[in-house]
This record gives sequence, structure tokens and C-alpha cells, in this order.
Amino acid sequence: MRCSSFSEWISVNIVVERNIRSILFLVCAIICGYIYQCPPFRLSYQGLGEPLCFAAFGPFATCAFYLLHGSSSVMNHFPLSGTVLSASILVGFTTSLILFCSHFHQVEGDREVGKMSPLVRLGTKKGAEVVKGAIFMLYALLVAFGLIKALPLTCIFLCALTLPMGNLVVRFVEDNYKDKNKIFMAKYFCLRLHALFGVALALGLVLARKSVDDPGRPPGIVLSAATSFWLPVPPKRVFDFLRDENSRNEVLWFYPLYVFSIVLSTIWQLAYFALHY
Repeated sequence: MRCSSFSEWISVNIVVERNIRSILFLVCAIICGYIYQCPPFRLSYQGLGEPLCFAAFGPFATCAFYLLHGSSSVMNHFPLSGTVLSASILVGFTTSLILFCSHFHQVEGDREVGKMSPLVRLGTKKGAEVVKGAIFMLYALLVAFGLIKALPLTCIFLCALTLPMGNLVVRFVEDNYKDKNKIFMAKYFCLRLHALFGVALALGLVLARKSVDDPGRPPGIVLSAATSFWLPVPPKRVFDFLRDENSRNEVLWFYPLYVFSIVLSTIWQLAYFALHY
């Protein structure tokens, strides 16, 4: 318990130090979760769980962590571009779909306790049609965001590769919405779609990432490598030795060692980049 409290204290302090707006978004996400399930609100019983889930895990949480991980120079202004907002909408959409499909196998139980979920109101047959329309809307939004250039083409291409998973969700719900013993798996198929779609979206953004700190820098990922070494001689002697054209031929033996050190440094830089980005 103490470790958990200590880690939460560290996380909150990091958020506050980096950007106060990120913690405000996180607070909004937490509020959505509270009024969704906890008394005296329990808006899930009014069928408002999906909109609250969309807001909490979509715009609020996604924008919060974007602000948290942004550089200090970028955070000097409000950096919620169309790309960030478009990505957050898609994330919230797939998350809400998981919640919606989780109600298929518990319609009778929800009705008995007075929980008016969307499927209690609509019925499972219309609910299956809603799932089909939601999957269509997800990819329609993806294409629309690509056409208005809110999302890069890499996102459109990679996310489009998840279409078979989206089609699997639609077919499974349409075929099994009457079978209580099978339909509970719908939420797990939606979870897989959410994970695959999110990975594709994030990978597409990374591949198309452009520098926002320096407008003159070319687009793409800038990776640099550097190395250093120590010689047991005074610096002036090394400088004079390298400056003398007559002595440059004497350092040819040093080139393989220098190249080897560059290779090692490059490998280290690539490993660091892979682990942290």
C-alpha cells in the first residue's frame, strides 16, 4: 500500500511539473469514470456508459498523456492539433465499442436490476446492427481524417490492415447475438480490434512523425550517434599531432579502432531509441 501511494505521489508530481493541463485532463477522465459507476450518479444505469467511456479514454486520457510526454518547448502553447484530436476520437470509439458489446450476454440481468443499458433499450438484434454501423463509422472516420490530412497516410494504411478484424467482430455479433453462451466473446473480439487498431495508429504516427520543435528540420526521425575516447597524453600534444600533415599517415592504424567505436556507439543509440520510443 505504501509503495502504491509512493508511486502515485511520484506520478502526480511528474505530471504537475511537466504540464498542469495534463493533470486537468486526467481529472476529467477520472470524473467520467466516477459518475459512470459510483453513487449517487451511476449514469451507467441511465445508458450513458458509452459516451462517458468515449470521453474518458478518448479525448481526455489521450490528450493528457500527449501533453505529458510533449517537450517543454512544445508545451509553451496549446498543442492539441487536429492529429491528436483525431487519434483520440478513434481510440475512444474502439474503447466504447468494447463496453457496448460487453452488455450482450447480460441484458436480462441488467433489466432485472434496473440498469437501462443501450442493449436493454434496443434489444440484441438492433444492437448487432449498431455494432455493424459502428465498425463502418470507425473506418469511415479513419478515411475522413486522412482526406482532410488530420492523420498521415501511414496511419490510414496501417489501420486499414485491421479491416479483417473489424469484419470478424461484425460477423460474430450478427451470427451469435441470440446465443448467450457465445455472444459474451464479442467483447474480447472488440478488445483485439481495439489493440490492433491502436498499435497500427501509433505506429503510423511514429513513422510519419515530423519535427515540431524546429520548423527547418526535415520530416522524419532524426537519429544521431557519437563516441568519445581517452588518450593518456596531453590534449595539446594530440592536437599538434593531428594538425601536422606529415604525421597523419601515422594514424592509419587508428582508423579500425575508431570505426569499431562508432559502430558500438550506434548500436547503443539504436537500442536506447527502441526501448524509450
